[in-house]
Amino acid sequence: MFQRRWTSEKIISHILAREGVEPLNSHYYATTYPDVYAAAERFFGSWCNTLESCGFSYQEIRKYRTWNRERVLNEIRKLSEVHSPLSSKFVQTDHRPLYMAALKRFGNWGNAIRAAGLEYRRIRLRRLQTPEELKEEIRRLYQRGESLSYTYMRNKYQYLLASGMKKLGDGSWVRAREVCGIHINCRKLAAEARKAALQEEERKRQERNEKQRQKRLQKKQQQQAEQQALLKAEKAPKAQPKKAAAVKSQPAKRAAKSEKAATVKSQPAKTAAVKTKPAKAVKAQPAKTAKTPAAKAQPVKTAAKKKK
Repeated sequence: MFQRRWTSEKIISHILAREGVEPLNSHYYATTYPDVYAAAERFFGSWCNTLESCGFSYQEIRKYRTWNRERVLNEIRKLSEVHSPLSSKFVQTDHRPLYMAALKRFGNWGNAIRAAGLEYRRIRLRRLQTPEELKEEIRRLYQRGESLSYTYMRNKYQYLLASGMKKLGDGSWVRAREVCGIHINCRKLAAEARKAALQEEERKRQERNEKQRQKRLQKKQQQQAEQQALLKAEKAPKAQPKKAAAVKSQPAKRAAKSEKAATVKSQPAKTAAVKTKPAKAVKAQPAKTAKTPAAKAQPVKTAAKKKK
């Protein structure tokens, strides 16, 4: 037979996959998944360490918890609020940990009931109710609008169901209801209630689906609008005028360049004109220098005067 090889990761994955679906206490795992439990003991040392490695609190998961006086009283009050039988026989059968804790903390079940603020005498007298008292209580439930189906009574008012069947219906709950003057077909009502509940659930499911469809449609429309906006932004001729202006400016730039070139070419002519001016002055200088021989000839005249 194939045996799976367990690792610490596989054990943790196995436990996490059953969170909220199956109990995680040690007794359940030891009886339901003994191979996983044995591997967890081998890898982690204890089931407590295993659960803590999975991120759980062992005190919250463990089945058998420590019962103190306050917890016992709170549990009794909770059972009383849901109209659960509180007789010692019923609690011993259906809530044995609570019953044993009450005996340990209060000495007996009656003391625990009284400490919870309830009248134990009335709880005991429920088994001793007369047929008339049973009828009144059953009618009271019917007037409050509570279901009188066998399943509902078994879950909520087991003591009343058992007493009514025994003292009013000769073992039949239908006969007990008829004796109380309640002629209804609980099975038919239950079927109608289930049908109505299914229809209501289907209606809610359709509403949820419609809402989800509307959300998806809105999201799709929004995405399409964004895509169209992007396409329009890409195709929009906003940048074209700038390009045209740039194209138009190119001839102007070329004209400016040609003007600059013309000015650059005209600059040598100016420089040539500037150079010609000194040339004229130089040509005039020989005329001035021609007078200098006359000046040199003056001594000859003076020499002639001396001869005279």
